[in-house]
Amino acid sequence: MTTATPAVRRATKLTVVGTGLVGATAAYSIMARGLVSEIVLIDINHQRAEGEAMDLNHAAPFGRPVRVRAGDYPDAEGSDIIIVAAGAA
Repeated sequence: MTTATPAVRRATKLTVVGTGLVGATAAYSIMARGLVSEIVLIDINHQRAEGEAMDLNHAAPFGRPVRVRAGDYPDAEGSDIIIVAAGAA
């Protein structure tokens, strides 16, 4: 009988550009499923991105470890996944 080895979860960086309803919800859903180890939120309104990052960090202790932070475009470097949820206001 062969036993399956558990899958090794590698560090994955996700960047979400646009933290409106779609971007913030996508970031939350991905965080809740434990699919990534780091989430960077970028928005033209940096204060909104910071607020969403704080909200997500409050929920983080209830799931798998994840680092959530607001950033700018240079912070997207090295991202494995980039979601562009920005639209015309």
